[in-house]
Amino acid sequence: MLLQSIEIANYRGFGSSQEVEFADPANGSGLTVLVGPNNSGKSTVLKTIRHLVSDDDVFVAGSDDRRAQALKITLKGKNDKDFEIGVSGRGSAARLKKEGKWAFGIGNDIIYVPARRPWNDRFHAHQFGEDHKKQHETGFYNNLRQQEFYVDAAFGASMALIEITASSKREFTQLLTKFEPTIEDWTIDNRDQDFISYKSVSGASHRIGLVGDGVSNIFRLAYALYDFKRGSILLLDEPELSLHPQAQRRLYEELRKLAKTGQIVISTHSPHFVSWQDIQSGAKVYRANLVKHDGTQLTTLSRETIRDIGKVADEKKNRKLYDVVAREVFFSRGTLFVEGQEDAHIIANYVQENTLPDIEIFGYGAGGASLIGGWLRLARQLGIRAAAIFDGDPEGVLAFKKCSLEFLDDEQVWLRKLPTPDIRDKLDNGVEGIFDERWQIKEQYMAEWNALLSECEAFLRS
Repeated sequence: MLLQSIEIANYRGFGSSQEVEFADPANGSGLTVLVGPNNSGKSTVLKTIRHLVSDDDVFVAGSDDRRAQALKITLKGKNDKDFEIGVSGRGSAARLKKEGKWAFGIGNDIIYVPARRPWNDRFHAHQFGEDHKKQHETGFYNNLRQQEFYVDAAFGASMALIEITASSKREFTQLLTKFEPTIEDWTIDNRDQDFISYKSVSGASHRIGLVGDGVSNIFRLAYALYDFKRGSILLLDEPELSLHPQAQRRLYEELRKLAKTGQIVISTHSPHFVSWQDIQSGAKVYRANLVKHDGTQLTTLSRETIRDIGKVADEKKNRKLYDVVAREVFFSRGTLFVEGQEDAHIIANYVQENTLPDIEIFGYGAGGASLIGGWLRLARQLGIRAAAIFDGDPEGVLAFKKCSLEFLDDEQVWLRKLPTPDIRDKLDNGVEGIFDERWQIKEQYMAEWNALLSECEAFLRS
């Protein structure tokens, strides 16, 4: 089973109709990533999908979920299990009948892992049956729907069924140690009640209930990925929670590999879960922004922008554009684009030394004046305020003029050109800058430079 799209209107934070078209593994990657500020509607997308595919034929939209306008939600599937589930309603009715076509048990093909995923440390192991994993996921979701802060009481028992079979435990442990190499082994121990204990590379044993949330989360996430099959669908809300950066990176590597055979939809605040290489390969990134007097707005990148930026990122000299620092642009509220690494460093250094309000700068520079336009288009399509400062040399002037024409009436784009050919002196080439070769600002440009930075910061912040 594969998802094609979901459309949401007048539900929770959503006002006017918004649509997500999910990435298809047949196109190279089945990974769809939702980014954006807190409380902007990302988790709503995941929860709504899971709610729609539940076994019951009623969708519950409580008083806090409904708006005055007509609520409408439609989830479409594709391929051999083509389906469409929809709900619509107006007024005070909270229980809405699902409409469309779908098969009973369709939710068994979808695994939903919420951002809050606590589970009981002590439990009584028991058999669910042969298909225990699906039973556990379904039972967990049904309990979570009734109690938002539900603590999973059956997870330990599910782990016990893995541990009791040597081949299953070996497969699960291999996955577990990919995310956290310091875990050497684990087992189900007992002291009045069952509990999970793991052994670290130090040789010490640790009861999971007595260590940090990170290890507990790693077990839960590994369980969600365990025996992920071709055609499976995984809804993963904020996988980065309590994981250190290296664990996040390793988890993402596993997710992107699995997304070649099934669909994975992630809501995240971490740049470790966005990859320009995957976007070029078919993964999709949607950004959720809040619009005044409306609600959540979902935007994504055009094929043209992906192609243009891909030409830049594919060059070996621009490998830095794959860097996690550069990928923070997907999460930015407003970003300044400059031509190169030196521009970025000089501006950041000047702001810090003079205790000026911080300005978020894109990565290590755009890779050249002619490339800034592509990054500006990326920012605008994702609803990010974008500023750019060009050098005053012929190449910078030409790029400045082109961008000024393209973004002439766009109030979300701010463009300026330096009064000098470069940001600093390059005496060997006879080039003059605002700063000298030791990065000291020249007195004659100080007032103009401070005013420029102040104007840029105010624009990005507004």
